[in-house]
Amino acid sequence: MKYNSSVNKILAILDLISKHDEGLTLSQIYRILDIKKATCYDFLRTLYYHDAIYYKDPFRKNYVIGSKMFAIGSVYIHNSNFVDATNYYIGDLANKYQKTVVASKQINEKIVYVNKVEPLVAIVNSKIEIGLIENYSKDNPIHKKFMEALDSIGINFTTSYGVHHINSQLGILTIPIYNFENRVCGVISTIGLASEAPSNEERRDLISAAINISKRLGLVI
Repeated sequence: MKYNSSVNKILAILDLISKHDEGLTLSQIYRILDIKKATCYDFLRTLYYHDAIYYKDPFRKNYVIGSKMFAIGSVYIHNSNFVDATNYYIGDLANKYQKTVVASKQINEKIVYVNKVEPLVAIVNSKIEIGLIENYSKDNPIHKKFMEALDSIGINFTTSYGVHHINSQLGILTIPIYNFENRVCGVISTIGLASEAPSNEERRDLISAAINISKRLGLVI
């Protein structure tokens, strides 16, 4: 399949800027992405005109994500079948086990967190936010489960538990979600203290939630 190189570059620019809270300058962007300076400048000015990006500091001219991208992202949250399906179950899980519950998807080589519920009384606070994009990391149990699920053959509703080595306080229980094509389209996870391993009941409830979410997405079991 042939892809438009200009669109690829614009998406790469937006993706890069989104990962830097303090913003990036023109020179930083075209050097990191190896794009011609003039081409990069034209892209940035067009994105700026449409408020897809703006200057965090007008003197430094460091670009950050603008309101247009927020508006577009908000449409996904409202229209996504995946988000809608997970909404029915993750709130109950969060409050029953007093853990943060997140739902995430894979886009190319990245993990995107698209839904999250904090319990009314949280045992541990997670820094994961809706819209957060992360590169694969073998030290992250959520990412590891994605890789395991994608390598498996057939439908496999099996939970896995791991400690996030970057933050050893977090223990994460994760299970895949399947769509109408019998393909892994996401995972849901409960996040608690690493010192308190999940009970068999929590595992069963997470599996039940994953099955029901998958059915809502068209999976026939």
